[in-house]
Amino acid sequence: MKKIFTSVLILGIISCNPLKKVNTDGFTHYNEFIIYKQDTVAKLTNVEYSLDNGKLVKEATFKLLDMKHGDKGKSIIAFVHNTHRDWEVELDYPINFSPFVKK
Repeated sequence: MKKIFTSVLILGIISCNPLKKVNTDGFTHYNEFIIYKQDTVAKLTNVEYSLDNGKLVKEATFKLLDMKHGDKGKSIIAFVHNTHRDWEVELDYPINFSPFVKK
């Protein structure tokens, strides 16, 4: 019974991965840049280390360079995660306007 419960739990955890079916075809990296089909889409801007509940956590922050690639956010995160599985990954989108500033 214990083995069945453990198997179901592991299967549940694996099937809940939100990046499991995200397509990362066409992505590569060069130094601090993420490239999609020979177009630079994101740049590594920050690496942070923190201690959370006694565990060392590494976090990489990338900045999307152009909103024309805004639809590739999940794919960029999945690509970086596949390369560095133990890192938390963030993607910053450029803000071209502010809802707080009236023009």
